[in-house]
Amino acid sequence: MAQEFGILDPLPLNVRNGMIVMGVFGLVSTISTLSLIILVTYRMVCWRKYYDHPIASNQVFILIYNLLLADFQQALSFIISFYWISQNKLEGPSTACFIQGWLIQIGDVSSGLWVLAIATHTFFGLVYQRTLRHRDFVVAVLLLWTFSLLLTGIGPILSKDEFFVPAGAWCWINEKYEAERLYLHYLWIFIAQLGSLVTYTSIFFSLRSRLATSSTLQNTALSSMSTDTSTGPHKSISTTTTIMSTSHNTFAVSRNRIMRTARYMVVYPFAYVFLTLPLAAGRIASMVGRPPPLAFFLVAGTLMASCGIIDVMLYLSTRKALVRSSVGARSPFKIQTSEATRKETRSQSFALKGFHEDGDHGVVPSPSVPRSSGTIVVSKSIFMSADSVGRPCRSDSRRSLVPKTGKTT
Repeated sequence: MAQEFGILDPLPLNVRNGMIVMGVFGLVSTISTLSLIILVTYRMVCWRKYYDHPIASNQVFILIYNLLLADFQQALSFIISFYWISQNKLEGPSTACFIQGWLIQIGDVSSGLWVLAIATHTFFGLVYQRTLRHRDFVVAVLLLWTFSLLLTGIGPILSKDEFFVPAGAWCWINEKYEAERLYLHYLWIFIAQLGSLVTYTSIFFSLRSRLATSSTLQNTALSSMSTDTSTGPHKSISTTTTIMSTSHNTFAVSRNRIMRTARYMVVYPFAYVFLTLPLAAGRIASMVGRPPPLAFFLVAGTLMASCGIIDVMLYLSTRKALVRSSVGARSPFKIQTSEATRKETRSQSFALKGFHEDGDHGVVPSPSVPRSSGTIVVSKSIFMSADSVGRPCRSDSRRSLVPKTGKTT
């Protein structure tokens, strides 16, 4: 049986030392993720003490919260290394081996799916300015966990006691179930890795294109202002980047903020790929008959055990942006805008030729000028629009896109 299931009895010295390192990183990740989960859960329940609005309504925040739950299970699996060290052997099938194999499987798969979910949500929020309704979002979260449980539980149900056995330096899917390894694990890991990278690459180029268009509009606006000065301030009406703000979000929207928001989200999939790709590549190499040395899996396992602490550090470094804004989501709250506020908003537009007033419809493009399209949504109540048009006011108001807090006229 030892040869069939890869039992190590007794543990070789290098494996024992590798298990100690994996166990330490797993313990650190477990403590950090559990502590953060408890803190965040408390903040979600008692949000009135800390925030103006419930942070549970922030979809990106909830996605990262679920990623932490997945990381916690993954980190917990490597703590079992201390049990194997105390026994001076790695054996299975056994209860401890089953628990470790289960936690590794659901932790790996679910963390990959949540990273892909974060990437997909960011893509639709920034590029298409669309998010799920709250009810649909909750259903999607439940379905994602259900799918993760299905991928983890279907193997043990069908194969009984021999599914999770020693596989290298820890317990995982029996090597004789190569098809199950591929379809229940590797396939979804590579989908998550490749899908996240492709998604964020698309986001990067999409934002660059939109920001370039916005820059062109502003340059054209400045040129039009210099050539139309003699015709008076009310002869030409235009469209440009317009910033809408409320009392809940008073910070200015800028190109740097848009790109920085995207960078906040991109670190999660890149960290995931960096930490999980070595182990996945090693397993695939083993499947094609070129298994790496056992020391390789010890290093790869240590990287996997580090996922929790790395994601905690990433969350702590981006938490302000995550709490203050939901990327790509429009505010669910109805805001009553006064006439003075509307005038102040209109005063932030540049003058361009080719637009005219159309009665109750306000300012619209002339038939000869194509309508600009596209809106880059940055937060619940702050957005930049190429369709925004306004009536130019005083010349000094044209110098800045940031709404002034002073008295308006």
